Amino acid sequence: MQVKMNKMNKKGLEDSLFTWIAAFLLIVFIMIIYLTLILIIFGEKKLIGDIEIVFEESQMNLELNSKFLYFLNSRILTDNKEDKIIHVIRNSLNPYFEIENDKGETFVGKYGLAALIEEGVALKNKMLADGFDESDWNEFINANSKFAQDEKIQEIRKNLDKICDKYILEIPQGVITEDIHKIRQVYGGEDGLYYTKPLIHKTNYKGQNIEIKLRIYKDCLKNQ
Repeated sequence: MQVKMNKMNKKGLEDSLFTWIAAFLLIVFIMIIYLTLILIIFGEKKLIGDIEIVFEESQMNLELNSKFLYFLNSRILTDNKEDKIIHVIRNSLNPYFEIENDKGETFVGKYGLAALIEEGVALKNKMLADGFDESDWNEFINANSKFAQDEKIQEIRKNLDKICDKYILEIPQGVITEDIHKIRQVYGGEDGLYYTKPLIHKTNYKGQNIEIKLRIYKDCLKNQ
């Protein structure tokens, strides 16, 4: 009888232990879900690796957030190999790090990436005054033209078309839209009535902070 009672007590303790473990795991799971939703809806969400996305609109469409993340990590064919779009955008900045003046200062080191969208004549005059020469200016112009006409841009647009047929993607070199004929130099402020507030991807490349912003046409949200 005593042996039977001991077995019953042992079984009861085991059942109680399993119940507490299950309850604990459930509480932890609920807390993780709660904190994740808080970060997504009200604040800043940091993701694994070099991806950080900031959601500025408190009730931004969550599906759109995931599509933006998927877009950044999508692979496209570039230089006969596949690479993530986020890496393609960052690597496209390499030529600007290689332009140097007579003091050995690089274009990016001297002015930062924000100078990529400065007005042309003013930027050229500034470069010439700071020890860069005509060949350096031509390198800068060639880097801009090559990127704007690169097939990578068309591949990026194809992936953006999967999100919406009207969009504004801001990168350090300017603005990519659904218009396949150009990259605008500066964002014109078309949000408000027609476009969503930006989803922002932050990253650092060679010591330079970079923001990539995506806005889509609001009518696209109605079809999601």
